[in-house]
Amino acid sequence: MPKKFPKISEIPVESETAFGLVELAVGAITLAWALDIFAHALKRDTKTTLNQIKVYLLNLIEAAMWAGVYSVLAIWLAAIPELVFSKWLFPLNPEAKWPQLLLEVVLQAAANGAISQVVVDLASQIPVPDLGADGKKLSASGGGVIFAFLLFSRQGAWKAKIAALDTNLDKKFQYGLPLPIVKLLLGFISGGAEAPAVEAQ
Repeated sequence: MPKKFPKISEIPVESETAFGLVELAVGAITLAWALDIFAHALKRDTKTTLNQIKVYLLNLIEAAMWAGVYSVLAIWLAAIPELVFSKWLFPLNPEAKWPQLLLEVVLQAAANGAISQVVVDLASQIPVPDLGADGKKLSASGGGVIFAFLLFSRQGAWKAKIAALDTNLDKKFQYGLPLPIVKLLLGFISGGAEAPAVEAQ
């Protein structure tokens, strides 16, 4: 007597296996759909698509060139605010109070802002070629993250002052307010009861 095969609905399948099969099928259909769209785009205008890819790659190379320019300028000029504000005018003092540290940090931050503008003006005079020949102004031409990261990385004393200021503020402030005011507000909110202890972090 011939062997009777079970129906598909009668085959026991674990729920996780079934979900995995459905997920695989949906992924395969989505991939096939995306490849079909890409193939039709190539058939319509292969030359235009390849030219767009070429321009994009050239723009990436141009962005890398801008990053190189700003890297050199940041490494070169970052020492100026550090030398003036953290070595000559305000050497790092571990015993300094938070108002003094705040003033020193803000002044050097302002100097860094001025240096940043000088760097942007200098970089704009450097003839970095428009490799993509599309007239597009790349975000990298403004310096951005690369410049800021290298500028601040070169200013060790300023970073130490920021860390010291952070420690001092944690002892004097909470929720952005002086600790006495925080205690007063907590006492008011609790209906005149004794305010809960507020510890400096």
